[in-house]
Amino acid sequence: MQGETRIMSPSNQSATHSIVASVTYSFKGEVHTLSLQLDLDTFGTDLLSPGVLHHLLATDNALDTYSYEFEIMEMAEITFSDPVGHAVDFFHQGTFDLAGYVAARENYFDWTPLRAIAAEWLQVTDLDSRPELAGALKAAYLSGLEQCRKVENG
Repeated sequence: MQGETRIMSPSNQSATHSIVASVTYSFKGEVHTLSLQLDLDTFGTDLLSPGVLHHLLATDNALDTYSYEFEIMEMAEITFSDPVGHAVDFFHQGTFDLAGYVAARENYFDWTPLRAIAAEWLQVTDLDSRPELAGALKAAYLSGLEQCRKVENG
């Protein structure tokens, strides 16, 4: 089973910050490679949880996560390639510092759309002075992106 799935941003354009995650494993005498382009803008810290990337690779490539093949795949190391945007800064000699990227991502977040929403709908022109509101808007925005990803992937 070879496959590659693209997780696209809601505008159906390539992700601003992305990287391809792949895993290669052997099952029943056959070599299998699963790949997935991760839109790093749509994920929270959940990517750092053990097994999340393996699960994403499996589900997006139609591999049953309750199978012996999945258990074999989980033992294989995930490799990364083709970084785009700020992901390039955390990709060195074939390895991707996912934890470093997630920690630094706050510096890359584009607040422009959320500032416009706060100004238009809530008459808040200084979002920096309202960190609780900024956090709620960001959480809602990221949740919307995650819902778009789920819809795009069926």
